[in-house]
Amino acid sequence: MNCNSTFNALFNKDYKMGKINEKRVINFLNIHTFYKFYMVKNQFSLMDFKIYGEPNRLDELKSRDIFHDDFPTALIGKQKIEQAIMFHKTKKFQFWYLYKDGLYYYDFKIEDIKSKRIFLDWWKRTSRGKTEKKLVYYIPKELLTLFSDEITSCEDEIKDCPYNQ
Repeated sequence: MNCNSTFNALFNKDYKMGKINEKRVINFLNIHTFYKFYMVKNQFSLMDFKIYGEPNRLDELKSRDIFHDDFPTALIGKQKIEQAIMFHKTKKFQFWYLYKDGLYYYDFKIEDIKSKRIFLDWWKRTSRGKTEKKLVYYIPKELLTLFSDEITSCEDEIKDCPYNQ
């Protein structure tokens, strides 16, 4: 298998797991909150899901195959935070992280940008067979709040998960 086919296979696996986890998390949140979440159907939307009746709220999910404490920061794409910066006066942005040890969230606050608690820097990985490099925002793990440890990113859990419907 050459580098590009390895990359494509691993990228597709990660993408598929992300889509599965989006459905699982939305179903979980719809059961465990008084909100009704739904997937954003527009393929060009920067955010994954919204809440019925809350047009000024946007949510994004990142699934991670690691534990919350494995790294000092969580990553989020540059464009997503730039959208939150641009619309922070009129919209609320919530970033969700599904880790092996639970579902966490971060409520975006412009003060975290101004104080540089959240910062922009280069990120690089080679785990999919070739080097990927892009600008991302780093969110200190201390800014993440545990929502629930009843749902995780563990693949074993996904097979029998009641939130897969």
